Amino acid sequence: SIEDVKLRNWLTLALSSALRPSSRWLSGSIKPQVDPDRKPSSLSAHFIRAARALARDCRREKMPAKSMLAIILKGDARRLPLKDACVDAVVTSPPYANTYDYFDVQRLSYIAFGWPREEQLQIGQSSGISMDGVGFEPPQSMKVWYEKYRKETTIQGRSLRAYLNSMRVHFAEVQRVLVPGGVIAYAVGNSIRENNTFPLVQGLVELLKESDFRRICIHQRSNSSRRILP
Repeated sequence: SIEDVKLRNWLTLALSSALRPSSRWLSGSIKPQVDPDRKPSSLSAHFIRAARALARDCRREKMPAKSMLAIILKGDARRLPLKDACVDAVVTSPPYANTYDYFDVQRLSYIAFGWPREEQLQIGQSSGISMDGVGFEPPQSMKVWYEKYRKETTIQGRSLRAYLNSMRVHFAEVQRVLVPGGVIAYAVGNSIRENNTFPLVQGLVELLKESDFRRICIHQRSNSSRRILP
């Protein structure tokens, strides 16, 4: 019933932000985890809190006089809607390989608003991938895992191949849009699978080198042993 498109989108975002903290899900975790001892709280209270936080973040008078307003562009990370050499820096936390279902993490919002689940658009999808490993060469640090997953005969192997190929395309796109001397910062982490280290960091470093990035540095940080967030 709200005709103003911008206001409607703004309120949708506030409502989406309020769904998880008002439910039994753990709101501070990336994975969808339910706390059986947690009682759902008032949706309206979390909605008002989220709306106020958004309003506070969007107040233009609080911005420095010379600051630039943010522009949000919706697009595919493998086909960035940007011209060549127009970006000074890229700072992001990229998808992980065959670890999270990013639509499942936002399941409450997808159910509430009736959004279509388009898994084929997800980098790191874990189903619906056909066998096609022709010409695929994984990074050296990932070869043992591609073989451990029995290559194209399992969904884990096909998912890993699709993920690495997608990240290859993405890094080439980032290289295209960066200005000479531009920088990137990616927050990624290795994980333990089958009692062995899954070297995602090293694998992505190899892909960065393939895309002709220079001076690649790895900075370690401490993580909780119980929660996925640092």
